[in-house]
Amino acid sequence: SGAKPGDLVLVTGKLGRKAVVPAARLKEGQILAQSGVVTSMIDISDGLSTDLLHICDESAVGVRIFANKLPVASFSSLDMALNGGEDYELCFTTLPASAEKLIAEVQKKTGTKITIIGEILRKNEGRWLINSDGEEKILKAKGWDHLRNF
Repeated sequence: SGAKPGDLVLVTGKLGRKAVVPAARLKEGQILAQSGVVTSMIDISDGLSTDLLHICDESAVGVRIFANKLPVASFSSLDMALNGGEDYELCFTTLPASAEKLIAEVQKKTGTKITIIGEILRKNEGRWLINSDGEEKILKAKGWDHLRNF
């Protein structure tokens, strides 16, 4: 719930792969949590769109993510990367000044790739997905909903 306007949005690993045998990013999560510079974090189990919007709701902020920056897994699609769920990757936010050092530390200690996918906005600026043509589309939660997907 600590994301602030100006923070960057980052994710671990690849999205849209729908892990057959889920493996939580425990070591990565511990490193990130102990860094003191992560402002919010959530695991991506219900889909990036849904879980990132949980961060936005809890932090009372908006967001802008870029489709061409999403680390889409081989043999997957943008839709699966955004909405597929069961990736068990981490989505987190941090100040721009902390991002590169944090990325380097996690990658050195775990070998896990981290990608900057967007930025946190003020709540009144909206929640956006920028497609590869630069067109803004409203980011909607289309991942798993525990009450809707019964």
